Formats: sequence, structure tokens, C-alpha cells
Amino acid sequence: MTEVARMQLAMGALRLNEKDMVIQYENSVEAAKYKDGWVSAFAQLETSAKNLAPMLTQEVHKTQLAQVLDDLHQFKTEFEPM
Repeated sequence: MTEVARMQLAMGALRLNEKDMVIQYENSVEAAKYKDGWVSAFAQLETSAKNLAPMLTQEVHKTQLAQVLDDLHQFKTEFEPM
């Protein structure tokens, strides 16, 4: 369950950087710093999810994790222009 905790931490970092990026939208230097943090947190989240997948024993959980990853990738695609 360590990977679940890592995913929670990465999601928290993702949201925090996203919030700060929006707040600093008019300051491009600060916004870029938070976007870098957002990209890093997203990579950590994705890595933890991929590490978690083989540990799941029930097919329903594997399906849910795959759906979460698909949703996150869609969100990343829509979020990148910021």
C-alpha cells in the first residue's frame, strides 16, 4: 500500500502546483516554476500508478486504476496549454 500513499502525495502536489500556477498566472516566471512542479508531480503519480498495477489482485481494481490513468492523461492533455 506504499504506492497508494505515494499516489496520494503526488496528487496533493499536483493540485498544489496547479493552484499556485493559476494564482501566479500573470507572473510567467513563477507560473513556469509551478508548471514544472506540476509536470514532476504528474510523472510521480504516473510512476506510482504503474508500480501499483501489478500488485492489484482483483480485476475491478485494475480496471479502476486504468480508468484513473486514462482520465489523468486526458486532463494532462487539456491542461498543457496553460
